[in-house]
Amino acid sequence: MKKLYSIIVAFLMFFNLSLFAQDGPPWDFNGTDHGFLASNYSNIVVGDTYLTYTIVDNDGDGNGDSANPNFRNESANIDTSAGNYVAITMQNFTGNAKLQVITTVNGSNAFTNFDGLSSNDSDFVTHYINMSSNANWSGTVDTINFRFKQGNGVNNNVYAGEVLFDHIEIVESIPSTPRVDYTFDDTSDSEGFTTANGVTMSQPVAGELHLEIANQSPYPKLEQTGLYSVDADNYKYVQVTLVNNSPKNKLTFVSPSGGNEFSTSDMTPNSGEAQTIEVNLSEFTNWSGTQANWWFQLVENPGDGAVPSAGSMDIQQILFTTVGLSTSNNEILDMMIFPNPVDGNYVTIVTPVQGSKEIQVFTVTGRKVMDTTINGNTLDVSSFNSGFYMLKVTINGQSKVSKLVVR
Repeated sequence: MKKLYSIIVAFLMFFNLSLFAQDGPPWDFNGTDHGFLASNYSNIVVGDTYLTYTIVDNDGDGNGDSANPNFRNESANIDTSAGNYVAITMQNFTGNAKLQVITTVNGSNAFTNFDGLSSNDSDFVTHYINMSSNANWSGTVDTINFRFKQGNGVNNNVYAGEVLFDHIEIVESIPSTPRVDYTFDDTSDSEGFTTANGVTMSQPVAGELHLEIANQSPYPKLEQTGLYSVDADNYKYVQVTLVNNSPKNKLTFVSPSGGNEFSTSDMTPNSGEAQTIEVNLSEFTNWSGTQANWWFQLVENPGDGAVPSAGSMDIQQILFTTVGLSTSNNEILDMMIFPNPVDGNYVTIVTPVQGSKEIQVFTVTGRKVMDTTINGNTLDVSSFNSGFYMLKVTINGQSKVSKLVVR
């Protein structure tokens, strides 16, 4: 009887210790693997401040020996009520641009694909992966697997190399910095944007993102991954200045908050010249609060649906505004403003509609900095600081809003 009692006590102690040993996030990998294991031609080495995960290449061709290496934890003990984002701080020394997060509950796998992985990192980078659409993301998740992929449309291969894991945690939202104007002036800073669905992004010169679009997906994608946010309650228009060297003729803005609502505007295909396309976001039911994850689709639609096509595009500016460029469809839309950009004290405003011009000028944040009326064509802008402005001109009840750049 005593022997049986001892066995029961030992079993209960083992059971309790096993429960206690479950190591839920956050995981800092400071001298421990937190229960993570590597498989399918990959391995891990625990360091003092990070874990090194290696995708093995035995034949020296630069690719992993398995297309599906696993960095897996089967006792993760993740409380999903902590938030819908997996925040991973890592230094990716490989060329892989995609990370799959696979959860397993009762033998059923659910996949979340993150296409915004930076490659060949020079430092540690934190990526925020939205798990809200993962079917297993509720209650407690015990099995989670991180699987790297080559990406950019290639899902059956993985590049070999090392990834340093510094920290993984579950967070409620993406910490972001408010921003409404993206100009890409630093060739080493993509300003939080990444690409997917057959789009390769580079920054060969300051002032633009260069996109090479493969003939792969009907919905090539340029995405803001959450580094910067916008106040969607106030900013209801987005203007994109670009040079289109592709057959794409539609620019679609997608708001992912709960319904993937979208709005589309026309753009001129194969123009080779800068054009500004405005997309109206005011009809969205989910464009509210603070938004830090949204994207553009660069679409060719000949009339009966989107089709894949190849080409290139240079994105020169993405600007959120509180007022739209065109407020009515009438003759004043032919208004010309020059010089623009303006280096001096005056701009000339020429319209086919005659009469006194009511002038309102706003900053990109919506603050009115001028409200005046002129009888001629010359406007004094000497009091303006350098920057971007929205210039609204009204004549006999007809209005037009244009962008004004002061240097």
